[in-house]
Amino acid sequence: MKKFLSSFLLFGFALATSQSYETLELLLKSFEKQGLKVKEEKEVKSEFPNFDKYLIGLEFPQNHKEVRRYIWISKDGKYILLGVFKRQGNRVVAIEPKKTVVQLSEVQNLNFIKNVEKILKENNIPYTIGHGEKEIYIVWDVFCPFCHEYIKLIKNNPEFKNYTIKLIPFPVHGKASIEGFTYLVWYSKKYGWDKYQKEYMSKNVREDEKKLAKDLQSKYSEIPEEERKKYEKIFVQIRNELIKAGMRGTPTVIKVKEKGENWQGCVNLGAKSLKDFEGWCKTQK
Repeated sequence: MKKFLSSFLLFGFALATSQSYETLELLLKSFEKQGLKVKEEKEVKSEFPNFDKYLIGLEFPQNHKEVRRYIWISKDGKYILLGVFKRQGNRVVAIEPKKTVVQLSEVQNLNFIKNVEKILKENNIPYTIGHGEKEIYIVWDVFCPFCHEYIKLIKNNPEFKNYTIKLIPFPVHGKASIEGFTYLVWYSKKYGWDKYQKEYMSKNVREDEKKLAKDLQSKYSEIPEEERKKYEKIFVQIRNELIKAGMRGTPTVIKVKEKGENWQGCVNLGAKSLKDFEGWCKTQK
């Protein structure tokens, strides 16, 4: 029984050349057309006599991460194996580089956060939790369970007393999220932002989500039409601003290191502890 099990996509290329490296260059150009940047490309020792093996690293500019993968290309350049697995005892594991994801050290332009925060302030939209001197921005969605869990973890952290958490609304779930954020503003104006957090952000994540969905269905019509349309439009505007800036998911954690004419700082897609995020951010230049 052969040791290696392959799970791959086969692409038949009608190439004028028969060299695997030229097929690699063709593949990398297709990635670049999708907005990715090639950070690494080198040939390494192959497990298969009829295939050449390459290590490639692709930078995803929006997240400032490099994703590293092996690919195998037949020596005649006609076929590409995008994934290969091998058997290890009773397990089947992927053949991958030791580091599959590298967080790139780069401080980003954060003027989009400045613009969104201005919109929130001008329209009296509640978005802050805590009163500490340190500031952390969290890009979130009212229907994102990971966001709710992350916000709870931060609030339960002993270090939370030193922080002000600024929640940047990103309605990634379309109409439901836009209405959810509009309801948040209306409810907070009527009953208070603290009460909203208690009612919709303090219990089991699934319970909070179900309650919000239920109350949206029964109470959304109570919001005056003019007010409802105003805030729906604002949240669409904010969503477009974030998409334009390269935001792709929630939660995204952001720290502004410099607030001058141009804001600069660190962006991390996914949850990190305050300690880990602060430590990582200090290394970014």
